[in-house]
Amino acid sequence: MLLRFAVSNFGSIRDRQELSMIAAKAIKDDDSGLIETPALRNEKVLPAAVIYGANASGKSNLLKAFGQAQALIRNSHRYGRPGADIRLKPFLLDSATATEPFKFELDFVTQDARYSYGFEAKTKSFTNEYLYTWASGARARLFERVNNKFVFGRGLKGENKTIERLTRPNSLFISAAKQNNHELLTAIYNYIVGIYVCSDRYIVSGALAKRLAQPKFDAYIRMLNLIDVGITAIRIKD
Repeated sequence: MLLRFAVSNFGSIRDRQELSMIAAKAIKDDDSGLIETPALRNEKVLPAAVIYGANASGKSNLLKAFGQAQALIRNSHRYGRPGADIRLKPFLLDSATATEPFKFELDFVTQDARYSYGFEAKTKSFTNEYLYTWASGARARLFERVNNKFVFGRGLKGENKTIERLTRPNSLFISAAKQNNHELLTAIYNYIVGIYVCSDRYIVSGALAKRLAQPKFDAYIRMLNLIDVGITAIRIKD
């Protein structure tokens, strides 16, 4: 369950921008549709959110930044070469940010536990990476990385030191952990890269039809019906 994610220094995004799925305390609408989870004590989660704004205001880049982060998590260790550049798209309209890191932060719930994962990347190396969890309401460190110096928390079991030695400056620790079958970090990796992000307006109609024909999309059709966009049902004709 996604709680929030934030990015900075990507494309047209210079300063930190956050999309939060946490319901506001003063929400006026009926809260019967909000999601509760034991991992959050006094907060509820929105089932959906809408990003809106003027043309060229950064809406698409917010989603593309998420896809960029997923690509780095998925590929940095497996396909990266020693010393190779990390592919980034920094904000270029400010000379100061051109050399600043791309920053990504993700807060989520999986396997009934809450986690916070993030990293910072420059052209040649990942300068920061961390994973926290919440136990008894307090944040606990699982690992922290500053450049290639690591600190591990007691709650992170596994071959951490071995994987640390295998992690290059230009690869993420969580990516290296996945390739070396770290149990917990593989589960975290699978959750993050498994989030489906589509930031392209142009989708092949056949592929779209197959997706909408899946039973899990029934809820989206009902939602489109409720918000009165004129779509009430879908039929697939071969």
